[in-house]
Amino acid sequence: MHPCLRIAEIVDLIFEELKECDLTRNRTLAALARTCRGFHEPALDVLWSEQCTLRHVLKCLPSNLWEEIPGKSGKTVLVRLRLGESSSSMTLQRITGTIQAKDWDRPMFFARRIQTLSLDRYVDKESFPDVTVLEAISAGFPQDYLFPNLRTLRWRPDQHALFPFIRLF
Repeated sequence: MHPCLRIAEIVDLIFEELKECDLTRNRTLAALARTCRGFHEPALDVLWSEQCTLRHVLKCLPSNLWEEIPGKSGKTVLVRLRLGESSSSMTLQRITGTIQAKDWDRPMFFARRIQTLSLDRYVDKESFPDVTVLEAISAGFPQDYLFPNLRTLRWRPDQHALFPFIRLF
């Protein structure tokens, strides 16, 4: 590797520039994160810095705790968490297990990198978590908040019932 690429500030500047390239941004940053140890952390920091859904973080939970349900538009909607037994008759959630504190280790590895989170039901209705997902996070989350380095939150739910969950962020 060229000696200039061992300087953290230069690597950060290069990866920040890649962040502006929308078409190949995620693929390129993910490839760089796997390229070498020196690129791993800075590439992941940029890759995860801005998110517009909780889907990516929740998919880091063990696979027996979540499922994806195809939306009406053909794209995959938010992750529905499986939580254990329930007497409700909700059709959008399949409930089969509980989230343990240790299940949050991997999601928190990535969640700590998120600085900007946009959850806007009016822009992308299928990306916004519903109340069952937020209840599951709230019930099983071992810390005070999910994103310890969050600087910007865009929160526009379409239901007042979701507002109490803003404390997670």
